[in-house]
Amino acid sequence: MEQYIKNIIPNIKQYGKLLSQKEVFINKTWLLINNGNDFIQYTFKKNYELIISLNGDVIKGKWEILTQNKILIDSTNGTIQLENLFLNEDIIVLLKPSINEELLILINEDVIRDRNPLTYLQELQIKKEIQIKGNSNMTDDRDGYALFLIGAAIFSLIVLFSVILDKCSK
Repeated sequence: MEQYIKNIIPNIKQYGKLLSQKEVFINKTWLLINNGNDFIQYTFKKNYELIISLNGDVIKGKWEILTQNKILIDSTNGTIQLENLFLNEDIIVLLKPSINEELLILINEDVIRDRNPLTYLQELQIKKEIQIKGNSNMTDDRDGYALFLIGAAIFSLIVLFSVILDKCSK
């Protein structure tokens, strides 16, 4: 699944947010999607406190934005630096730079109820492609309409000049 997500991200990256836009993810509970059976929730607090709930047991930590694209997470398990691959109000995809390039995928459970980030990202990609195609069709329609108006105006001018020339010759 991680490889599919890595392949989709470049196609939708421009629709994501920056980590510096903290209002997108703070004071919300995010469910970590992992290969285990653990239920892990992250809550990024406004005061840079991080609450990690592992099957109901809470670990407190801290978080810090290093750049608009990197975040530092500090907990009792250690400190990790992650890179933002994609972020919006519904999903956060972070990369832990290493040989394995491990992804941390956090979802807003209220939106992604089936807990399937791949399906969500694929649907987002399709919606964006349809939106782009729709906007391009609208532009094409407007261009065609403008050409029609210009053609109609030229035709009207030709008819008008013909009538004027006809009256002048009489």
